[in-house]
Amino acid sequence: MTHVGPEIFQLITSGMYDSPLAIYREYVQNAADSISLSGSPAGTVRITISRPESSVTIFDNGPGLSREQAVEALVPLAQSQKPRSLSRGFRGIGRLSGLAFAETVTFLTRSHPDEPITRISWDGAKINQLAQNSALSWEAIRECVTIDVKTDLERPGRFFEAKIDGVGRHAAGQLLNEKVVRTYIGEVCPVPMRHEFSYAREIESLFEAGQQPLAMHIEIEGENAPVTRPFDDTFWLSGDRNDRFNGLERIRIPSLSGKEAAAIGWILHSSYMGAIPQKLGIRGIRARTGNIQVGDEKAFDHLFPEERFNRWCVGEVHVLDPGIVPNARRDYFEPGPRLRNLENYLGAVCRRVTERCRLASKARHRQRRLQSLLGDVDDMCQLAESGYLSNEDARGLVAEALARVRQARTTLLNGSHQDSQRHSSLDAAEKRLSHVHVKDNDTAYGGVAEAEIYQRIFGALTAASKSPGAAQETIKAVMSKVKAKRTMDSKP
Repeated sequence: MTHVGPEIFQLITSGMYDSPLAIYREYVQNAADSISLSGSPAGTVRITISRPESSVTIFDNGPGLSREQAVEALVPLAQSQKPRSLSRGFRGIGRLSGLAFAETVTFLTRSHPDEPITRISWDGAKINQLAQNSALSWEAIRECVTIDVKTDLERPGRFFEAKIDGVGRHAAGQLLNEKVVRTYIGEVCPVPMRHEFSYAREIESLFEAGQQPLAMHIEIEGENAPVTRPFDDTFWLSGDRNDRFNGLERIRIPSLSGKEAAAIGWILHSSYMGAIPQKLGIRGIRARTGNIQVGDEKAFDHLFPEERFNRWCVGEVHVLDPGIVPNARRDYFEPGPRLRNLENYLGAVCRRVTERCRLASKARHRQRRLQSLLGDVDDMCQLAESGYLSNEDARGLVAEALARVRQARTTLLNGSHQDSQRHSSLDAAEKRLSHVHVKDNDTAYGGVAEAEIYQRIFGALTAASKSPGAAQETIKAVMSKVKAKRTMDSKP
């Protein structure tokens, strides 16, 4: 009799998954494999969530399994009959993922209308109870599996269904939340792009016949529309800032032999205004195999010179090489020369994206400095023309502004003559400064006896202020009080 340590069962269930939501990926993945291997061009998955019963049911209209096939496929642990090179899942573990977060997992299936429905139920709670007392034998584990047939259920002639019962409280907040589940499936699972997404057809055209990613119809009971990928033409950044995609870059990574593609991918370029919010579910260059996401937005962080720039971009790499295999946790790939080949090519792409991010950031920084300068020039002109400064201080202010404008032609425009709009802005600022007309001091002060003293004070204030605009506001406030006091003093 073969015995296994009590922790082994935990390792192949809860130890494999960081998030409860991963069970949806596992069961959808199994449905996708079944439908793909049957030769069906499309498939439907229906998810039913029951909060009162703390249960989840995942149904697919694939070819189903006969009783013999069901017992062979659903009872052994870590054993799968799926061809490794053609399947998204092949380790025979994912079907038990529900036991990581619930008490029981029950499978219902048949492959022909004339067959009864086979039911196979795993009692995870019983297995855990046995494991607390002693080491388990495979025979003991199998005693926690119930196999029978059902003839009183209405189901299609061919189908497969997994029902997860007794979802634990620690997982219920995610597994039983339709909105969270929909978001997760749209981000991770093989569902189509929205028809309204402008780049959907261009992305489809990247793949040759026979390479087209599987797109399944996945619906959540009670909702009106099937789940789709989360991409739109525009996206929000923060506050009132938004951006839009302005071009698609194609990625083709050759295999080691160079005869076929190891991976096909794409990057959607934007203005690269900063990190995209995580909640949108689109940021980062992501990995997909069989059109199911491998890892998360951070999967290729290590290929960027600076990881943060992977948060600025949007893209996908669909791995086609069967020799590049997701690891058991499906958070990355098993090491090997084929993976290194992919990383070498993709690393060059990530470096180009990084350079785009840096150039965009520098351009925005120069634009902010230019706008700040133009604002200062306008304030300097107003202050010089106000008459509150001495002629000498006013001329000095204009000379300083002219020097800053001329310096900006080199430092802010980087010597480029292609940006005509920015050059025109600086030309207009220089022209404005050359026509500054200083107001007569008597007109400005309106007969205030201490005008010369105020001029010296305001000259020093202007020199010490953080900006000419701040100096102008302070001077206006002071003169408002001076003139108000003078008016009051002049009253009988």
